[in-house]
Amino acid sequence: IFFRIAMTHHQKYEANSWKFQSRNESRILESKTMDLWQEQMGVSTLPEMIFGDNQVTFFHEPSGLTLDFNCFDAIRGAKHKEGGEEDPVVKYAGTWKAKREGKLTEQDQGIRWTYQTDYTGTLSYASDRVKEVQAIDTEQGINYELLKDTSQPIKCTDMVVLYEDELHDCGVSRCYVRYRVMPNCFFILLRHWLRVDEVVSRLHDTRIFHEFGTDHLVRELCHKELPLSKVPSCEQADIPFVKYDNPDEHQHLMKTTHMRIEKIVM
Repeated sequence: IFFRIAMTHHQKYEANSWKFQSRNESRILESKTMDLWQEQMGVSTLPEMIFGDNQVTFFHEPSGLTLDFNCFDAIRGAKHKEGGEEDPVVKYAGTWKAKREGKLTEQDQGIRWTYQTDYTGTLSYASDRVKEVQAIDTEQGINYELLKDTSQPIKCTDMVVLYEDELHDCGVSRCYVRYRVMPNCFFILLRHWLRVDEVVSRLHDTRIFHEFGTDHLVRELCHKELPLSKVPSCEQADIPFVKYDNPDEHQHLMKTTHMRIEKIVM
């Protein structure tokens, strides 16, 4: 697996009335806690590797706005929703379904087998603020030129894995958060990457950007995918395997299937 948590650490940083905190643990969720989560979510299965203590939190003191990214809510976002996107089907799905005929429960059907999540982060205001988070559609996108400004040093950065699963050796499902804080702005990438071998590679990305001194955040929701059944094998195309084992190496080949930009007023 390409991404691994190299060490355990906690990180804190403050700037421009914001408090930034990330918790990065290598410990996997204990079985007792996993049983409790399954009961609370109403499902009988969870990803095989859940880093339950891992979390990223950004807090804006003047407005009371909190941006939180945690494992429980991320996995809960993988529950089936009426009218939601269908899971990709592996080559042997028919055989598996036949073997499990009559054994499927409502709980099994309640969560995607790929653990693909629609989670976009947990946004809320402090309990003493009578206010709800409002996201308004906008055409004002993220200022990527500001993020590309190499004269601005990165003051704080981290990558935090929330959960992952190898899909019974049929691919990978991984949810993680990356962020960086610069003197004039911050940027967050919440990503779920799904690869079902010989079927599809799919990204569900949530990008959040804030320029200090402004009264709002920009949130960009983007879904992309690449049908792997139409891609030549690594041997045929003379492409290193890492190209398909790391979404950063092949996302430029993906087709955008959904894009939405929102403005969140603080």
